[in-house]
Amino acid sequence: MKRIIPCMFLPFFVFACAGLQDTGKGMPESCGVVPVPREVRTKAHEQWEQTNALAVRAYQHGRYQEGISLAEKAYQYALNKFGKEHPHTLTTMNNLGLLYKSQEYYREAEALFRKTLQLNEKVLGKEHPSTLIPMNNLAGLFFSQGRYKKAEALFKRTLQLSEKLLGREDSSTFTFMNNLALLYEVQNRHRKAEPLYKKTLHLRKKVLGEKHPSTLTSMNNLAALYFKQGRYQEAEPLFKKTLQLRKDILGKEHPSIPISMSNLALLHEVQNHRGEAEPLYKGALQLREDILGKEHPLTLASMNSLALLYGSQKRYQEAEPLFRKILQLNEKMLGREHPSILISVDNLATLCFKQGRYREAESFYKEALQLSEDMLGKEHPCSIASMSNLAALYFKQGRYQEAEPFYKEALQLSGDILGKEHPYSVASMSNLAALYFKQGRYQEAEVLHKGALHLNDDILGKEHPLLLTFMDNILLYGK
Repeated sequence: MKRIIPCMFLPFFVFACAGLQDTGKGMPESCGVVPVPREVRTKAHEQWEQTNALAVRAYQHGRYQEGISLAEKAYQYALNKFGKEHPHTLTTMNNLGLLYKSQEYYREAEALFRKTLQLNEKVLGKEHPSTLIPMNNLAGLFFSQGRYKKAEALFKRTLQLSEKLLGREDSSTFTFMNNLALLYEVQNRHRKAEPLYKKTLHLRKKVLGEKHPSTLTSMNNLAALYFKQGRYQEAEPLFKKTLQLRKDILGKEHPSIPISMSNLALLHEVQNHRGEAEPLYKGALQLREDILGKEHPLTLASMNSLALLYGSQKRYQEAEPLFRKILQLNEKMLGREHPSILISVDNLATLCFKQGRYREAESFYKEALQLSEDMLGKEHPCSIASMSNLAALYFKQGRYQEAEPFYKEALQLSGDILGKEHPYSVASMSNLAALYFKQGRYQEAEVLHKGALHLNDDILGKEHPLLLTFMDNILLYGK
């Protein structure tokens, strides 16, 4: 997941939408469907299984368009041979939905997940374990779209049913518990997320053992939560332990290794230990190139992380070729109108912004905003981020009248869609406060900034590094 980068003036924040930087926990865990018993299989079943397996393999190797084509073929075959209510058909519908979701074809994915859930409930009953799979995946889709209220209701329902039907110590229950915790975390509801992460880790250790890959995922998730809260001394040993155990158990070339390396690198980077961060980012990139290939989305995620590090070090001549290469490869694989493109465009805009290349930055930010609104809608978190970034550019140039409507709309949308406690909402409040301050509208600025400070106190805790910045800025209003 691409991280939020605070670029502060009084402060103002340059936003980032979810995308290229992957921490190994950025999305809820998805589920598959249990296959039918082997004894009822025929040649038709074998033909379906072969096509479905090819679709899954293409997905695992990042060949998403190929995977979609194969999954569509498997779905049509299952529909014709077995009927719409057969487990094979439902399996393929679920897989095709996951592929659509991976490419952010949200309307198509939602229709399939809803239909799969409806058919499972019709055939098996509303409280059958198989209904948990499409229910969880539909909730994950809402999560991806920033529709957090709908996601929360479904994640809670899925967890409740799983505990009832499968028991609290079933591995599926652990997955659903993890997903609800992740939802709380992305909304900065850390007090609700932490006990769930700790409970998931405890149960996975108890049932699966400390060295099980799922247990290591939970360990990583808890470390990442500590990281977000600025509790770096608690996060670091967990990140290091996860990395070492993954190497020992899974091997040094397992796909989870670059995830752990990137997490530890990011922890070093935010603490300004950039000499320790760079070799980890480079190592993660090299591993992914070797394991997945140079054009795999996760390889591009590692390349993006390295480029962001160079940008933070003002090594712009090294960062820019990487950002342009990512954009070029995304266009080649996904087309110009894929949501991943807007993230690459936004990164280039921010790089130009940092170098004072304002005309280029403005062109890129406008393009990113237009792409986001066209593909994802005006109310999507990425659209709100692009809106705020364009406003920040105008703010930096003293074009306050042009910045104000964008900042106001970003604040309104983030509050309505994401909630007042979401990081975008709090940052939008601070951005508008900074704008008012520069315009000499001190009373309006102080009200907004104190509101942001209060929310950050509640969300981040009094000792979080970012909160100290907000407190310093409050003092400026009295000068």
